[in-house]
Amino acid sequence: MFFHQWEPSVHADRGQAVGGASALTLAYDPLGRLKQTASGATTTRFLDDDRLIGEYNAAGTTVAARYAHGAGVDAPLVWYEGD
Repeated sequence: MFFHQWEPSVHADRGQAVGGASALTLAYDPLGRLKQTASGATTTRFLDDDRLIGEYNAAGTTVAARYAHGAGVDAPLVWYEGD
C-alpha cells in the first residue's frame, strides 16, 4: 500500500510505503512541471522551456543524465547517462 500527500503551498508531493520502508518526494516548479525527486538521493531536473535537458545531483555538481531534442519533438531523441 502507498500513501500520497500533496502540499500545494510548496508545490510538493510526498509518497510513502506502509511501514516507512521507502519514501519518495516530488517537487514541482510554479508551472507544475516536475523539478526534483528525492528518495535517498536527490535529483534536480533542468529544463529549457518545456524540454528536459539535464538531471543533476542535489548540489548541481554531478551530471546524472543529459538529453538532446530535435526541432518540434516533445520527447528526447537521445540521452546520455553520467558525465
